[in-house]
Amino acid sequence: MKKKIIFLITLLTIILVGKTVHAEEYTFYEAEYLDKMYMNKYEYATNTIYYQRARLFRNSQTKEIAYCMEPLRFFQEGSIYTRTNAPSTLSEEKLNRIKKIAYFGWRYKDHYDASWYAVAQMMIWRESSSDIGDYYFTDTLNGQRTNAFDYQMDEINQLIESYDREIPVENQTITLVEGMTKEISIGDTLDFYTTDNSEVTLENGVIKIHPLEEGEYTITLHRIQEIVHGMPMEIYESETSQNMIQRGDLDPKEVSFKIKVIQNHIEIHKTDEETDTPQGDASLDGALFELYDEEGNLYDTIEIIQQTGILTSIPFGTYTLKEVSPGIGYELNKQEYTFTLSEENPNYETTISNKVIKKKIILEKTYGEENKPEEKIDFQIWKQEELLDTITTDEEGKAEIILPYGIYIIKQANTTEGYALLEPFTIIIENSEEEIISLHDFKIPVPDTSSISILQYILHTIVMILC
Repeated sequence: MKKKIIFLITLLTIILVGKTVHAEEYTFYEAEYLDKMYMNKYEYATNTIYYQRARLFRNSQTKEIAYCMEPLRFFQEGSIYTRTNAPSTLSEEKLNRIKKIAYFGWRYKDHYDASWYAVAQMMIWRESSSDIGDYYFTDTLNGQRTNAFDYQMDEINQLIESYDREIPVENQTITLVEGMTKEISIGDTLDFYTTDNSEVTLENGVIKIHPLEEGEYTITLHRIQEIVHGMPMEIYESETSQNMIQRGDLDPKEVSFKIKVIQNHIEIHKTDEETDTPQGDASLDGALFELYDEEGNLYDTIEIIQQTGILTSIPFGTYTLKEVSPGIGYELNKQEYTFTLSEENPNYETTISNKVIKKKIILEKTYGEENKPEEKIDFQIWKQEELLDTITTDEEGKAEIILPYGIYIIKQANTTEGYALLEPFTIIIENSEEEIISLHDFKIPVPDTSSISILQYILHTIVMILC
């Protein structure tokens, strides 16, 4: 009993395998001839011409038409074929083009005349084996070469060229600024595509990328499938006969590209021309810059805060930066800065210096009734509670100092014996015009000792010294 079961299982397996193999086997036959169409095949290696009247090939099971793919290999009717994805005799590039020839050949849209079959067949021969032979139409059987069908070949080639036309963004990465819109003109090729990506729209030959947040996105465009033949393209291979391709619709086609969205910026660092940091009471903060686009239109303004000004999310393009208002106590920087923001250089950073307003202060010190120049008199320059510097008069009674924008106190530190000290005084530096300050000391009065007592004189002297 056990042996009978094993025998039945084996027999059933053989039957099932046999049916599977049989289902995958196909045959083809030479069908009807085409009127007034003649084809020659010239083999380079043997200098042999094979001539024939054009005729159709059909699948024995389905009656669907098929094309021969090996012109110098004879077709053997009754040969067994199996389906394959890629025949061993063709490169992937040649096979893809042959598929398109078969697709755009007979029965594509208005290609109803059977001559389109012969034209597609001739093109397939040339594509598959142009290196080993020459294939052409003749006016009669083995007659003269004719170009009567060239216009049909040209049309099929144009259809293939249009189908193969690349979308320029395919496999590219497009860098965009956050929040910006970008339009990419593709032309009528885009009419054959659609997309389900909400980040873009396709209209009138333009890919419009909508404002996006910072990040990376993948966009896929799908070629609109034209269902022409209503069946898949099939390829058949035989060990005893030339390979065949059965016309059908092309596989779906997709085009992908990436979008990289960045936050770019313009950054301005403000410094003092001499010290980097502000001098005196001057301030680099509060300075204003205007940013102009390539057409000279004002795009935006940038204010300096804590010696830095930043503007973000600027569209790519060429810009000019101009300072329109310096910080308090500084001269306007009149230089213009032109630069270009692009995918390769999305950011712009620069350091811009300003010259602080400075003034030369000249003290002219005299004393006595004769206004004599007072030499070696020290004057202290104070800024609030800080002693900044000390200057001393020369033999002409002059002392000078250059001070930056601000308010300062000047104090006389010493004097000629017998002369009074000047009261401290304030100077304000708010422009660069040189200023001369004339100062004069008077002699301390000496009391008339003949009319007062010695005690009064001593007391008077003490009071004067204390003052």
